[in-house]
Amino acid sequence: ALARENPPVFQYVQVAEPAELDCLRDQVKLLKRACRHRTMINWKQERIKQEQALSAGFRSSFSAVEAEAKYMAGVLEEATSIEAQMNAMHAAVLRSMQQDQTNTKAAQLKKERLAYQQQRIAEVMASNEARQQKLEAIKEQRRLVQERYEAAMQEKASLQAT
Repeated sequence: ALARENPPVFQYVQVAEPAELDCLRDQVKLLKRACRHRTMINWKQERIKQEQALSAGFRSSFSAVEAEAKYMAGVLEEATSIEAQMNAMHAAVLRSMQQDQTNTKAAQLKKERLAYQQQRIAEVMASNEARQQKLEAIKEQRRLVQERYEAAMQEKASLQAT
């Protein structure tokens, strides 16, 4: 039953002499050490393969990130340019609005001055009309005085003649 369940090495161990057992133990230790080293080497090789694959993935990801960074830098530059253009346009619109405001104020002042001048012209024309009427009245009085003077002069001449 032992032979079926155990490998042949155990049979050899059971019948071996102590000197052979020491040699066998040393060989098993050496085999264990060689297996550990081989396992360690295989793990390291596998790790190197995985790191290389990961590195290649990182390189491709890095190049994609670099390309995206360049694209984003271009977008940022374009956005900065657009912002500068918008600021310039905003300043131009603001200057235009200020100029329009100034022009509107100047036009309002001119309109007020024109209204004042029209009012003054109307006042002067009314005053001239009143003066014209006074002048006509004075001319009428002068004519009447002139007629009375002439009548008085005629009367005096007729009185002197008599």
